[in-house]
Amino acid sequence: MSTLEIGKRAENKDVDMVKLAELSELAGVPMEYIKEELLLDGEEVSMEALRSSMLNLLDQTFAANK
Repeated sequence: MSTLEIGKRAENKDVDMVKLAELSELAGVPMEYIKEELLLDGEEVSMEALRSSMLNLLDQTFAANK
């Protein structure tokens, strides 16, 4: 299975979930750093929330470097 786990939400929809420990291992970055930089809590995050957090971080970084 890939690093994405298929989770079930309360409304029984399939949701792509990313385990932050696996992301940390694959990226070679400490999990706490990922949580701090992307403003994430918990051990898992939906792919949608991860994408949103990453885009926000990129937007802030580019805006600060103008």
